[in-house]
Amino acid sequence: MFKEEYLLELLSGKLTSRGYANILGTITSMVRKYQWKKSIIVSDHNDNDWQSDDIKELSHQFFEWIISKNKIKYLSKVPFEYLSYYFTQMFISFVSNRIKEEQQKVGLSFQKCQELVQEICQEDYDEEKRMVISIVFCDFALWNSDHRNLGLVFPKFLFFWAE
Repeated sequence: MFKEEYLLELLSGKLTSRGYANILGTITSMVRKYQWKKSIIVSDHNDNDWQSDDIKELSHQFFEWIISKNKIKYLSKVPFEYLSYYFTQMFISFVSNRIKEEQQKVGLSFQKCQELVQEICQEDYDEEKRMVISIVFCDFALWNSDHRNLGLVFPKFLFFWAE
């Protein structure tokens, strides 16, 4: 988790080198814990081999994102005890947006695929409802030595054949 004292430094615009190192360390631990692919910062790389420059690039992209989305101005309204949690959630949102963007470049998402299939089905096929009938047979069978052994397959038939 991000330390609140360094987040306050960031809010005031006076982030020290110690605070910057703490933020980078927290981002590094999250990258390793969740095993994010490097493709979230560079599209061509799809491995987990993160270098320190890659972590710096990710953190700078994150800072640019929170500034461009005006997320930083809301941090002053968050209570002190929730500041770290809120900042962590912003970082997770940033990463999830980047992953979503990469998935859209690589291929179709499940939702988009579902929409396409439904569109094709509506064009070419009619929807048909069918009634489903479930038949349950009893789970016992009477063992006979004569021709009524058919009851072993369908015990209900044996009931009708019983003398």
